[in-house]
Amino acid sequence: MAIALDQQFKLVKKGIIEEKVPVLHSSGTEQHYFVTYTPLPTDIEDGSAIEQWIERMTFICDDLTWLLQQNHTKFWCEVAFNKDFHSMFDSYLRYAPRPQRTITPNTYSFVPNGKQLEENVSRLMFMCILRLSTYKESSENFFTPQGFGQVIYDNYIFDIPRLFDICSLYAINNKELLSKMIGNIFKQQEAYHNDLTNAIVSIKDVITNRIEIFYTSSGPKKLHSTTTTTKSSEVEEIVDLLYYILDLSCTINRLFSVYPQARIIFFNEQFHLTQVC
Repeated sequence: MAIALDQQFKLVKKGIIEEKVPVLHSSGTEQHYFVTYTPLPTDIEDGSAIEQWIERMTFICDDLTWLLQQNHTKFWCEVAFNKDFHSMFDSYLRYAPRPQRTITPNTYSFVPNGKQLEENVSRLMFMCILRLSTYKESSENFFTPQGFGQVIYDNYIFDIPRLFDICSLYAINNKELLSKMIGNIFKQQEAYHNDLTNAIVSIKDVITNRIEIFYTSSGPKKLHSTTTTTKSSEVEEIVDLLYYILDLSCTINRLFSVYPQARIIFFNEQFHLTQVC
């Protein structure tokens, strides 16, 4: 009879002493180097930067393909203990293009296979996230539900910012599947509900602070002002704030769409009373 991964142990030699350690252990990694993600360069005429971006995206595709090909134990050892994986994972979730940001059809026209590379990385990353959110791959490869919840939480595989980013990136095109994934994560680790509550409090504080900074002593900035006295820095502040509100609104809306229970937590924290403009 198969044993859950979180309940398996092995003997590891340390000099002349054998030590009993979990099979899910840092000694099980290959310390594979994962390349971090960077968005497409804004200057598409910079041939060197474009070439480096293509090379980086190709490496990321290779890295994720390699990771997905690993067996259950090796896969979880890498994602739990390989710091380079976490750096790559964070960089993609933070900087991958959001659906609400306008990308023109010509964005990748000057980049050979650029759009295909972006889509390949997105698809492979989603497959990794799907595997990370599943505690039972088969009758032979699985965690106990409690063990799974502990592994993903204690090893920071998921946290609230990452869950927000995942919803922002994938909820539109993968709503049904992502709903099961996010629901399973919250179900197997109740601590995420408390973390979400704390995150909402922090978001409210950030919004309040940004609004206070935005409004100067002379009053609100006029968004439709056509006077030549408007400074470029003021325009940048307005655009930055609007993008922040746009991204935050889209992210929260997508979280609600895949995990409706989150609405109750937001309501209890009176997020609906937060001033955002």
